[in-house]
Amino acid sequence: ELMVGAVSAAWFSSVSTGVQVLLIAATLDPASLKILWPSMLAAIAVSASLGLVVMLKETEMASEAPSRGHAFSLWQSAGLALLLTATSALVSWAQDFWGTAVSMGAVALAGFGDMHAASAAVISLYGKQLADAHFLQLAVLMAFTTNTFSKCVAACAAGGRTFGGAVSLGLILICLAAWVPYLLHVL
Repeated sequence: ELMVGAVSAAWFSSVSTGVQVLLIAATLDPASLKILWPSMLAAIAVSASLGLVVMLKETEMASEAPSRGHAFSLWQSAGLALLLTATSALVSWAQDFWGTAVSMGAVALAGFGDMHAASAAVISLYGKQLADAHFLQLAVLMAFTTNTFSKCVAACAAGGRTFGGAVSLGLILICLAAWVPYLLHVL
């Protein structure tokens, strides 16, 4: 059934979230990888496993003609660059003006829209030694969590209760997996 493939694809897409956060960390501040890789690797492993299990159980393949379109959108890329810049500026300003607690909230709020921009902002703060390792890890996980919530809402809105419920269950498991290394470290 097409829905099963869509659920599998939704879970597989979460692999890219973890990979992209690690690439952002490697680019902005390679030292932050030491802190972020356990959580992102756990999320990547669970999302790939969930997607693979569902994909392997899928026996029928939908045969549709390939859609014509563009792999790259200049407007979307420019919008993403603007969002990354604005989020980084907002989080940095909140950190300077109000301190860590408010910037954590700003990162969590930014995660609702774009987890990558929020993560980039926090990684930049860490690289400038304006945030410690604990703040870095917790803020990225907060952005991951709020972004997971957004994805769950979008899946329910776009696909209804059955699709949204299936996708949300997997996304929640992926999010919990990301939190496990942090919780094991602080407990």
